Amino acid sequence: MTVTARLDQADGCLQLHGQVTPDNVLVLRKQGETMISQAVGALQVDLGGAHAASSVLLSLLLCWQRAARRQQCQLTFSRAPSRLVSLAALSGLQETIGIH
Repeated sequence: MTVTARLDQADGCLQLHGQVTPDNVLVLRKQGETMISQAVGALQVDLGGAHAASSVLLSLLLCWQRAARRQQCQLTFSRAPSRLVSLAALSGLQETIGIH
């Protein structure tokens, strides 16, 4: 079974939908990094449509955060699922990623 996930962009906001898995994370990472490289100033990532919090999703957010710093783009995450916030806190990454 193929798990679908997608990344949309609208009005200065990236919207992550679906479940990030080892099978689709690289495609999403590259797509997000391309969108980040085209951003001017600040960019918000809406995580409200993300299914299932996992270390794979957390890793993806860290990659995007590093890409944004290289581009001098302020990246913020909104509507993070509570399980993702808990996972980030347990990993000591809550402040690094900036999700609460």
